[in-house]
Amino acid sequence: VTNIATTNSATTTSAVVHTESGTDYNLATYLQNRHVVNVKDFGAIPSTDSTSAIQAAFDSGAKTVVISDDYLIDAVDPNYPTSKYNGGVKPADNTTIIFLNNAKLTAIDNDKGEYVVMNLAGTTNVKIIDGDIVGDLDGHTDTGGEFGFGYYMNATTNPMLERCKASKCWGDGFYVGDSAGGSPTTSGYLSNCIADDNRRQGLSIVSWRHGLVIGGEYKNTGQTLSAEPAFGIDIEPNPADNEIDVQLIGVRTSNNAKGGIQCVPGFLSNAAGAGNPYRVQIIGHSSFRDGTNGGLRFANPALTDSHLDLTQEVNGEIIVINPEIKEPQQRGIDFARWHDVISPPVKIIDPVVYDCNTDGATVTNGQQCAYVLEMLSTDVANYTSTGKIELIRPRAYDSRATAKMLLPIYLNAQNVAQSIDRIYIEDPYAENWLSAANEFVNITKTLDGFIKFNKPSEKSFSSSSTLVAGQFSGQLLSASVNAVITLPSANDSIGLEYLFHNPDAVTLQVRPNAADEILTYGNGTGVDAVLRKDEAYIKIKSIGGNKWQALEVAGEVAPLNTQPTVGQNGIRQNAGTPVSVLTPRYFGEMVLDTSASNYYIATGLANTNWKQIT
Repeated sequence: VTNIATTNSATTTSAVVHTESGTDYNLATYLQNRHVVNVKDFGAIPSTDSTSAIQAAFDSGAKTVVISDDYLIDAVDPNYPTSKYNGGVKPADNTTIIFLNNAKLTAIDNDKGEYVVMNLAGTTNVKIIDGDIVGDLDGHTDTGGEFGFGYYMNATTNPMLERCKASKCWGDGFYVGDSAGGSPTTSGYLSNCIADDNRRQGLSIVSWRHGLVIGGEYKNTGQTLSAEPAFGIDIEPNPADNEIDVQLIGVRTSNNAKGGIQCVPGFLSNAAGAGNPYRVQIIGHSSFRDGTNGGLRFANPALTDSHLDLTQEVNGEIIVINPEIKEPQQRGIDFARWHDVISPPVKIIDPVVYDCNTDGATVTNGQQCAYVLEMLSTDVANYTSTGKIELIRPRAYDSRATAKMLLPIYLNAQNVAQSIDRIYIEDPYAENWLSAANEFVNITKTLDGFIKFNKPSEKSFSSSSTLVAGQFSGQLLSASVNAVITLPSANDSIGLEYLFHNPDAVTLQVRPNAADEILTYGNGTGVDAVLRKDEAYIKIKSIGGNKWQALEVAGEVAPLNTQPTVGQNGIRQNAGTPVSVLTPRYFGEMVLDTSASNYYIATGLANTNWKQIT
């Protein structure tokens, strides 16, 4: 090409192209044949407002548009405020935009709460490679609004963004949503993209069907200026006909003001979105020094919000695999207002939290722990039970000489009417926490909880102790001296299991609360089960109604104050009482019937369970 003749300062498709062969073409015809153009061909001038020229390149019919210099973009909708999201530049369907030489598009400073730089709303099959969008955060001339977007994907079909970057946006670096009519963004991906120092969000996922986010880093949200939520990634539908079906693989978040990734499903309880899915998979997420709400947060809006329907279940599930949370400002993984109806089940597999509470916060327990679920008493009118949560092999470590992690797992229901329910914890492990008297898990109250160790760790008490709900549940408990271990309230510990054995052959008394009883072994309310010999073992489970049920028993376990009378070889004698009316005190107990010199052994716990052995 030797020259493009134009009649004005901006090249148009009516221009004439003079080629080296001497053949002249109308520009539109030339571009249709050539397929690749540079926005310079349309009059884009570096470091100036080139919105019209770049839009002309996008509209030219070329299959590939190259941006190889830095340009300014008017991101404000020309019809603002009648409409608000038609500003910026919009690629044509089925085109590829390539940024070369570290080129970038920068929003011209404005005073509007809503703007768009790269506008993909309603487009189909647009690919952007190495895009770099810079918002007006440093020069914004007003304080209102929060929706200034770098890349805007709304009702977009198959957007493909590779190694794209968005920084300094007044709102979100990347936004994925749907149209007013309820058409979600469908398919597509963000691959190895970066959001850096945006005011409100690195990436907002509002409505995306079959979406994929691979790699990339979403960081420093809210560090220059902040507007909530201020997360690296927020997966939060609006109270509309939205839907969520996304995978996040190998994503990194760091140094975001409030947290790394947040899942907020509750607005899909609204009538407009009822039945729509909230399906999220997060695989291999890495969080470093994310904010006060943790590397991962599962939350709902204020439960008094009129857009929520607390009777409508939200369809879907959240699965998280191998998240690694390093040095969060306070908690590591957080659950807030995880309401039993509007919260889909969450399963987190092999999570690990390192050195939580780098802030050194001490005001509340929840600020200081690795895994946190708090039910605030102020929500009791709308929130008395939690949604299903599974923590599989959760780990927490504190490498500091003086630990700042108060507890590994802290599950707290503040009001007596509230309970942490449908909670399943398997094989928790932790090292070095501040509250040394407590073990892995503290649950203030549960009506449906379970803590399981595939290989129970052992806790040996050197003195008598009173347990709180969840404390040491699922572990193998013993004592090195004669001791009384008082159980938590049975009604606050439903589903939890406690295991006791007696390797040191001390007198280990397992004591229920005064109103509770251990069925069979407690012999009434407030009465202990006693382990006396080294082979003694009992597993009990709270079944509510002030009762603990014995699940497994071995060796000598008897009610308090029923030490057998020592007879021949330490075997109890029936002392003239027929064996048939004696009640066994433990499995395997032997009795000598002195009237006939016959020996009997207890095969059960009723007076009909005696078996003659001689």
